[in-house]
Amino acid sequence: MFRRVQASLGFWAVVLVLAAAFFVLVLLSALYVDSGNESAIAAALRNLVDGSILEPLLREFGAFASNDTVAGVFMSLAAAAVSVSLIYLFKMPDMRRIAIESLAYGYYQNFIRHLITHCIEQHAHFRILIIIPSYELVEQPEIYWKTFQSFLKREGFSLADARTDGSFARHSFLVQRKNLPEPLPLYVDVPTTMRSLTKVLELEANTPVGQLPDAGWARQRFDRLAGYFMDAIQSYMPQESFGNLRFVRSDSVQDFSRRVSGEVDKLEQELEDYRNS
Repeated sequence: MFRRVQASLGFWAVVLVLAAAFFVLVLLSALYVDSGNESAIAAALRNLVDGSILEPLLREFGAFASNDTVAGVFMSLAAAAVSVSLIYLFKMPDMRRIAIESLAYGYYQNFIRHLITHCIEQHAHFRILIIIPSYELVEQPEIYWKTFQSFLKREGFSLADARTDGSFARHSFLVQRKNLPEPLPLYVDVPTTMRSLTKVLELEANTPVGQLPDAGWARQRFDRLAGYFMDAIQSYMPQESFGNLRFVRSDSVQDFSRRVSGEVDKLEQELEDYRNS
């Protein structure tokens, strides 16, 4: 439960507001009960508070503030709360954004960019499906990929390995429908680099390397980070490639099946129209 709260910006915003309010309350209380303070600010505060509903509160906190030891302890705790909340509100999102954008840029620059160039050179019509994986890719990568292959087999497809990047020796997969003589120009890739998102989860959960405290929390956060990863990739894509590139989330098997089958049908129709034109 705490991990879910810890990753919430709203929680840390509340912590920051409460800690700041505590600082202000202690400061005002100290000014109010200090009868020796004849400054204009202290006098104005007394005129404002005397007889109001704030008077008992400020007197209570004033007694608290006059105890240097107790006040010092609580002020230190409040200062720590402010520092930690500022880290989670500003530093952690920046670190998360930089990490995800770096992964997305590397995936685009080292692979997708070359795949798009290859497809444009080789095919008049093509599709690139980027399968955005679920957390199961991290937990059981081999089982995840075999499940994907089993799905294609049930739908009447198979995968043909295709080397699309000579520089990095990177391969993608062509979808092969069994009743066709050659593979469709439909390329499929699962960005396994997304497994590195677990490092972001470890940072957010403040756990040792390789340990995540709650599989449910990790799965939920991974899905959220996967969305950020997808948005980051799209920001690098040239506008002209949008029509041929699709992102498919694999959260639901039914939706996944519908999306892939739909893209195959559309591509087959485009190829048929192209041959008949």
